Amino acid sequence: MGSHCEIQLFDDSRVYAKRLAQKLGTEAHRLERKYSRFRSDSLASIINQQAGDKYGIKIDQETKLLFDHALTCFEESEGLFDITSGQLSRIWDFKSGRVPDHKRIAKAIEKTGFHKLSWHRSRLHMPAGMEIDFGGIVKEYAADSLAKLARALGSNSGLINLGGDFSVIGPMPENES
Repeated sequence: MGSHCEIQLFDDSRVYAKRLAQKLGTEAHRLERKYSRFRSDSLASIINQQAGDKYGIKIDQETKLLFDHALTCFEESEGLFDITSGQLSRIWDFKSGRVPDHKRIAKAIEKTGFHKLSWHRSRLHMPAGMEIDFGGIVKEYAADSLAKLARALGSNSGLINLGGDFSVIGPMPENES
C-alpha cells in the first residue's frame, strides 16, 4: 500500500495469531491489487480505461460502497476531497515540488468533478479522460475491513495500521502491557 503497514494481534496461541495475520495480509493484498491506481491490472485502472465508454462499466457491490463513501467525503468537504482528481495527480510532480503550468492544471480540472459521474443501475459512466484515485480512502476502508474480518474469524484483540489509517479489532488483553 505504499506505506508502513502492520497487524498486531493478541491471542493465547501464537500459531493461531500467525495464521490469522496471514489471512489478513492476503486480504490487504487483494484490496491493494483491486484498488491501486499504480497497477495496470487493478479495477481502478480498468475503470479509468473505460472512461468515456458509452456503456460504462459494471461496478461490484464492494466498489459501489467505496464510491458511496467517496461521495460522502466529497459532500462533507464541500468538494475539496474528490476521487476523480486522478488527472491532477498525474500532472503534479510531488517528488520534485514542481507545480504544473496553469494550462495543464485547467485542462486536468476539466476532467475532474465527482458530480460528473453518472450511474445507471450498477453501471458507472465517467466522462472521457477522467481518472479516479481511491488512494485517499482505500487504506481506511482496508483497515476497517481487516478488523471486521479478524473479529469474524474469532480475534478479540488487536490493531490494524495501514500507513496511519488505524482500526481496532478489540482492546489489549488486561495481562498485556
